[in-house]
Amino acid sequence: MGKRSITTGGRTARQVGFFLKAAGSVSGAGDPIELPAGSNRRFDHECELAVVIGTGGRNIPRDQALEHVFGYSCLIDLTMRIEPGEFEEDRSLRKSFSTFTPVGPWLVTADEVGDTTEMTSRLLVNGEERQSARIGDMILGIPEAIELISSVVELKPGDVIASGTPKGVGPLKAGDTVEIGIDRIGSMALDVREAAVSPRPF
Repeated sequence: MGKRSITTGGRTARQVGFFLKAAGSVSGAGDPIELPAGSNRRFDHECELAVVIGTGGRNIPRDQALEHVFGYSCLIDLTMRIEPGEFEEDRSLRKSFSTFTPVGPWLVTADEVGDTTEMTSRLLVNGEERQSARIGDMILGIPEAIELISSVVELKPGDVIASGTPKGVGPLKAGDTVEIGIDRIGSMALDVREAAVSPRPF
């Protein structure tokens, strides 16, 4: 992402923490991804595992974290990139447009999924593979992420934690079709189009 990156110096979530996405950005497997109308900005896909909390809690140690997981799903994290010196909006805004968090096609319970570490996630754009990774190779694993977040705020049933994304992040444009798949969960293909014109352009 070059100059559009805001996390520099090799820092991970252990150092910089986590960020929030608006609940209104969540969409389903049957919904298209809608990019702001007429925008010349760059919009990137990020292939992620959705971790859905079943039992809430605060200050959850990582050795107990998986006991709080209800299930898993596929999640695409869409992001509008900054333009240094010109457009440098807050990250939560840039990730919170409607339809910028597609989740699906299924919510598979933790007991059905079992050990996630050997599962593979993948993302394709117009049939071309852009991202593929083993879940167990994440820098910040699921238990540590739950420990980190719950050390700051109480987790509630239904909360969704997105895993973070592997290399291969890249741009999407209207007319593309993006497909995400994760072993033991399923896959979904979504069309990318322009949203209706809004009074605030981006």
